[in-house]
Amino acid sequence: MDTNPAPLNPSPPTVYRSIEDALNNPGQVFSLNLSSQTITQLPPQISGLVNLRELDLSFCGLTTLPAEFSALVNLERLNLYANSLTVLPPEIGKMTNLRELNLTANQLIKLPAEIGNLKALNRLNLYGNSLVEIPAEIGNLTSLTDLTLTTNRLTKLPPEFGSMTSLVRLDLSNNPLTILPPEIVHLQNLQNISICFNNLTQVPPEIMQMTNLRILSLYNNNLTVLSPEIGELLNLQGLYLSGNKLIKLPAEVGNLSSLIELTLFNNQLNELPIEIGNLKHLTRLDCSNNYIPNLPQEFANLKNLMWLGLANNQFIEIPETLMKLSHITTLNLASNRISSIPAGIGNLTNLEDLTLFNNQISDLPVEIGLLTHLNRLDLSNNFLKLLPKELFSLVNLNWFYLNNNNLSILPADIVSLTNLNWFFLHKNNLSQLPSEMMRMQRLTVLDLSDNPLPQNEQVKIKQLLPSCNISF
Repeated sequence: MDTNPAPLNPSPPTVYRSIEDALNNPGQVFSLNLSSQTITQLPPQISGLVNLRELDLSFCGLTTLPAEFSALVNLERLNLYANSLTVLPPEIGKMTNLRELNLTANQLIKLPAEIGNLKALNRLNLYGNSLVEIPAEIGNLTSLTDLTLTTNRLTKLPPEFGSMTSLVRLDLSNNPLTILPPEIVHLQNLQNISICFNNLTQVPPEIMQMTNLRILSLYNNNLTVLSPEIGELLNLQGLYLSGNKLIKLPAEVGNLSSLIELTLFNNQLNELPIEIGNLKHLTRLDCSNNYIPNLPQEFANLKNLMWLGLANNQFIEIPETLMKLSHITTLNLASNRISSIPAGIGNLTNLEDLTLFNNQISDLPVEIGLLTHLNRLDLSNNFLKLLPKELFSLVNLNWFYLNNNNLSILPADIVSLTNLNWFFLHKNNLSQLPSEMMRMQRLTVLDLSDNPLPQNEQVKIKQLLPSCNISF
């Protein structure tokens, strides 16, 4: 009977960090990490490391791989990140046990057909190369679940792309693609696809049939229309359409009942469909940099919305429908034409970040004092002359921006903002500050530049706040 059973949790194999040490013990080497060692060329003797499972050659300055490299037939993980490889030798196809291959940030122009022999491959990363085409043989990688082709020079993909039916994640961002092959419709296990920074003018119709999609990223293309079929993607949780030329959204977007995030920043939208109110799970919505003048009443149904961007649109008032979004924590209405803040703002008691920069606001409602969770408040570039005393109930305020207003007096009650660290008052009409500010010892930065503060007042302020970084 064995009185010395093997431990339940055996220690991991030694990671060798020297090629010399590894070659002295070839049969004992399972993991070799040569990252950031200037090697430029691997010795032919590396073929003797027949038991090697993991090899990290990132940041080594390699320009070629020796033919003997292919002898590492038991290798499962190969990291060649950030080298200077221009060619991948055909012998790579002999490494049939590879599970992960990282070729990020090299100078590859094409891949050998033999890449298709790596049928055990799960992850392939080719980010940041100069690939102009993908060989048809890539369709043989039927075990591949994660493929990154970001930042290359691809103008088309082979039809065989649709044979990689195990793909779960596919990143094609930052290529000059204008179209995808119809065969991608077979990628029914795909959950995350990114085709950002390409030249698409329409969403490939085949994508609308990928009903398992969770994430669809299409920002920074040339999309002008979103087809009604988008409503078929019932499992979609993230839809990213910023930086396109969309004029309207189809009503069917309201069918995306699982959607959590929707970004529409920097399009040409002049309205949102009433069906957007059906997105009951939406927590983040960015519609900044559009031409939207108002919101549908159904917007009030977005009870789980926490982050809302409406900056740089055409609002002349804050829509009353927003006052019903009690869970919202971040609201950005910068660079509109808003002249007043409704009393209903006091309903948004969970607000932590409120941005009203660059509007036409001349006074604040007393209800703003109810926003006691506010951590950041930006009221810069408005027409404020006075601050209501209720404002000083915001005891959790950490960042306060009042640049470029018409303030001539800062009330002594400002000292009630005991957690204030960053206070910006650039370009107002202040000629003095209340001496009570000496109690604001948590202030880290105070910007008073472009105010008519006399020299003796500046000296006094420095004495009041000796630890504060003050700009005059």
